[in-house]
Amino acid sequence: MPAIFPSEEWLKDLETQLNSDKRYGEVAKNWEGDLFFHIEPEGNLKEKLTFYLDLWHGKCRRVEYKPQPESHPNPVFTLSATYNNITAVLTGKLNPMTAMMTSKLKVKGSMAYMMRNVPTVIKSPSLVGLPRPEGAAFSPLALGYSVVVDPRKRVLTLSRKLPEASYATRLPLRMQRLPMVRARINGDTSATLAVDTAGDGTALSRHVARLVDPSTSPADRVRARVFGSAGWDPTAFLLPFVNIELASGVGLSDRSVVVLNLDAPSGLLGFNLGGILGQDFLQHYVVSLDMTKREFGLQPIR
Repeated sequence: MPAIFPSEEWLKDLETQLNSDKRYGEVAKNWEGDLFFHIEPEGNLKEKLTFYLDLWHGKCRRVEYKPQPESHPNPVFTLSATYNNITAVLTGKLNPMTAMMTSKLKVKGSMAYMMRNVPTVIKSPSLVGLPRPEGAAFSPLALGYSVVVDPRKRVLTLSRKLPEASYATRLPLRMQRLPMVRARINGDTSATLAVDTAGDGTALSRHVARLVDPSTSPADRVRARVFGSAGWDPTAFLLPFVNIELASGVGLSDRSVVVLNLDAPSGLLGFNLGGILGQDFLQHYVVSLDMTKREFGLQPIR
């Protein structure tokens, strides 16, 4: 019989299952950070409850039941929710990203990092299975929210209407399921790239790779081990000496870029998606995705 949430037995069971779950170990292998939970009384919970998790590279190093906040003054993340809301998240009735966006789950720490790693943080073996590696489908842009990501301050801003701000580069933003911008690849090839503020690296589609280099063949290239929402892409490989230009002087130069099979998202969009613009480029800018103006803004971080 599984332990009842949020008992001490449940927390110990969570620790055991996190440390024995190979899939979780793979998904969370890059996670570094401890978490302090505050659960407010509601429903079956009659008094405030706290618990602590120390997660590190796919393992749970320690758990504590009912610790005092002063015993962990500087956790990487502090999460607060009512009993009903946290239970809804753990049972899958409430999408964790939606919970964060609507303040049903309050997070103190880097929201951008948290949203990229929801499966690492919010997982209950006793109640639900492990979520997909990229979390449940949720896009604040699809709900009409504009987004500003500031890596320097580790701040993610979401708003129906963004305040006026100065951006050195402003480009047209297309929104069709995904936020997209146009770019030129190696000077001659035009491509539409999805802006992925949660993606680690920039990638090109096989279609664009063939246009850039007609001799491109996976058999002749260095294979890349890449994990996405559909799992491992066995056809992924590295294409060297790639230049990606968004605007004059803005882009990536002489990079080895991963080439992926993007046929599935291209089919959904109704056109060939040329690639993905990821954090290897975006981390150097304050990034604005303004849904009101349909504008993609970039301000270099000095």
